[in-house]
Amino acid sequence: MVLPTANKAAVIQDQGPSFSLTIASVPLPPLPPSSVLVRMIASGLCGTDLSICLGAFGPTQPTPGHEGIGRIISIGSAVNAHECPPNTLVGIGFIRDACSFCTGCRRDETRCTLRAMAGVNIPGCLAEYAIVPARYVTRVPDSVPPEILAPVMCAGVTAYKALRVAGLRAGHTVVLTGGGGGLGQMGVQYAKAMGVRVVVVDAGPEKGAAVLRLGAEAYVDFLKEDVVERVRELTGGEMAAAVLVMAGNIPAYNQAMDLVGMYGTVVCVGICKPGDKMGVDPKLMIDNGIRILGSMVGGRQDIKEAMDFVKQGRVKPAVRVVGVSDINSVMQEMKAGTLTEKVVVELDFE
Repeated sequence: MVLPTANKAAVIQDQGPSFSLTIASVPLPPLPPSSVLVRMIASGLCGTDLSICLGAFGPTQPTPGHEGIGRIISIGSAVNAHECPPNTLVGIGFIRDACSFCTGCRRDETRCTLRAMAGVNIPGCLAEYAIVPARYVTRVPDSVPPEILAPVMCAGVTAYKALRVAGLRAGHTVVLTGGGGGLGQMGVQYAKAMGVRVVVVDAGPEKGAAVLRLGAEAYVDFLKEDVVERVRELTGGEMAAAVLVMAGNIPAYNQAMDLVGMYGTVVCVGICKPGDKMGVDPKLMIDNGIRILGSMVGGRQDIKEAMDFVKQGRVKPAVRVVGVSDINSVMQEMKAGTLTEKVVVELDFE
């Protein structure tokens, strides 16, 4: 087959506070021997995409997107056709490649010092086509609609991995601060599927209704309630076994230390502004044996495990499907913090 040489894509204009995204035709480079060419079907929009557009990562590639689902249409000369047969439905995540040799890779490939990151140092998924190293595409089930699969590639695996590294067991209570958005809603479903009790902290009745509908045991509106006292009441005074901070702001991080119980874990997920500092009381950590961990997306095995929950019907992302012409308006909703569901873009550029 004759491979395309041009690619329609969403391209960032004026990266920074006044950014916008326009649809443009960009060159599509030749297919490397160890990569596959994927015709994109859908891609979720993520808070990291917004951060990229706002310039929080510094100058980046012009096309964001890293919750991609598409079909392989061609494979490089060095790719095993039995492992990546054409027409296979695959997922494409934030980490597109890693060196496999550095200190980061020996523990967790998401922290590879040379990692390729979609939308940061390589083009993202909000495009007609994506070129991806064959070892970094994930086979996904044809039995599940692409728009349901897409959020698992970042939001889903991020929530799943954060719950896993927290060391939670069935019956434990987890608090998701800033958990009313797309990422938190995925966290609610994964936690519930693991048998963990979920308390969500956020603001506004719409977010509360969404997380309760998905299985949260309780919702605490921080604008109307004393969060610490409410969590104490819900846990019989023991507080949470883990707090996953999904809000990218310092007040949420600082409050997490008051919500976590003895031998509990605070997992840092939400990205704050550069230079923001979390306040920690060392004596509280010592007295109560509290751990603080950082968790970043997930590797290939994490994605497979997170995807299995969806394949088995134990997790079903709540999504709103939009077209490419709606990307800018959705990004503004995300910037304003008014989104109450995960948004997936149907990548039809015709």
